Amino acid sequence: NFNLNSHSKMAYMASKTSGSTLEKCVIQAAAEIASEHIDETGSVSSERLAQTLQDMMQIDEHVKKHFPGALPGSTTLEKCASAIGKYGLDAENTLYAQSVCPDEINHEEGDVTNLFSTHLGKVFHLGGLAGIPFTGITGFKAFSGHVPDNGHLFILQAPHIGLTASGQFGKYSRDGKEAEDAACGAACGAFTHCCAHNKILHGADLADDVFDYQMQFIISEIDKVTNVINMKKTENEKQVELVMQTQRIGKNMLDHCVSTDFPGHGHLVVLSGIQINMPRPFEDYFCPLVFELRKRNGEVVNLLPELETTPNKPSNVRRNKSGFFKTSDEKSEAQAQEEEEEEETKSVAKGKKEKRNLFNIFY
Repeated sequence: NFNLNSHSKMAYMASKTSGSTLEKCVIQAAAEIASEHIDETGSVSSERLAQTLQDMMQIDEHVKKHFPGALPGSTTLEKCASAIGKYGLDAENTLYAQSVCPDEINHEEGDVTNLFSTHLGKVFHLGGLAGIPFTGITGFKAFSGHVPDNGHLFILQAPHIGLTASGQFGKYSRDGKEAEDAACGAACGAFTHCCAHNKILHGADLADDVFDYQMQFIISEIDKVTNVINMKKTENEKQVELVMQTQRIGKNMLDHCVSTDFPGHGHLVVLSGIQINMPRPFEDYFCPLVFELRKRNGEVVNLLPELETTPNKPSNVRRNKSGFFKTSDEKSEAQAQEEEEEEETKSVAKGKKEKRNLFNIFY
């Protein structure tokens, strides 16, 4: 039997047992697993529910141990939008570009790439393999030339790393494939190539390889840090260091390509970090490493503190009609939604029987 009170207590007990705060995405993942079990068997026991919650919490804690500051993609969007909104950026006046790996697992519904492009309306692609901005200076000039009159630019740059349900970084379980495989395949392949002491192209030889230039460039750059990566003890630590080094390679190229010399008087915002392909049914996470706003006068505003986690602090950020998030200038809509939520809570308290999905029951 599925009982609201008993299972709410089990969720609370699970969170207290681990000493962690239950995040929305953790509960949602556990709810989806429990829902599948109910579809198959017709019920779920309190013990099984508690264990499922514990399992999902352990995955969340595992990610944050290796990637401190990692956030669910939806939370990343919400916090970013709130931060840049203070500087006048919104969906109507901001043009969005992303430099992420073309791997299909980075562009699924609910991924941070999908969320940003959906809420900002359009996307200009700057990236190639491993999220490195291979379109270069010309790519940025083309992108920045499309900026709205007196508008702003927002760039997301990130390599990615897969995570299996067993906690292994650098691998991912893809739909339709029994065996797990590498993610990011390009970064992992480059590292393997370097560790095997295979031939590495440099200089003119690298430039002449027009049919596989991107991969050869990644190999040549990873070769410079292979010893640093191999200093790590465990395979997970090596994979984490690999993606961190890949992020530095991509961010360094991006810094050489972008500028605030574009039409109008707007700002340039750069968000760079690690896209984490989470095992299903989790939504993907994002670990922000750089979040900065560059002004025309050369001033750079560090916005990274805006993305720090604040457990149990309710957000006042809501979607506006354009799909983007706003705060102060959308108070009436936020208040309306809060009132609607209060009414729903009251109706449940009065004992109204209504069909609820498992996520509502958990949360």
